Amino acid sequence: MGILEVLYKLATLDYIVLYKRSFPLRKGLTYERYMKLIDELNFSPYYIVFEERALFGYYDIEVLFDPLTIIPFSLFSNAIVLRKGKIRFSKDDGKVYLEAGSGGWFELLILLTLAILIYSAATVSNFLFPMLIIVFILAGLYYLIYKRDIRRFQVIENLASNPTKKTSS
Repeated sequence: MGILEVLYKLATLDYIVLYKRSFPLRKGLTYERYMKLIDELNFSPYYIVFEERALFGYYDIEVLFDPLTIIPFSLFSNAIVLRKGKIRFSKDDGKVYLEAGSGGWFELLILLTLAILIYSAATVSNFLFPMLIIVFILAGLYYLIYKRDIRRFQVIENLASNPTKKTSS
């Protein structure tokens, strides 16, 4: 598989799974009630939109940033790594399956930028150190945004075991 095929697959993906969990619902909590509890959570300045896919038995998840919200001193507040996902309930084992990931274009942009920087650093020895610093900064920012985004989905996961606790991040 060539590099162009890989880039094409990344660009046409709905999302790349970066977070995947399965967990049981607390005894007495129905899946419908669980989804209502999630819908009541406040993740300001982000919105989590659920779209039911009744034919397939799951909900599509999309995390959106409220553009009217201004967060001072927060350069990457509107950057979202875990942007899309799915949540479904399996009656067979009584577990909720939650997965989230980033859109293909965001991943493609990050990977192309890192590949160009690494190639430039490898071919031009004068720029090795500055390029490596840029690569580490970009990778570090991506990781920090990813860790921030995981907290939203951990709140959704924790709601299954403790539905009375309504915390959000």
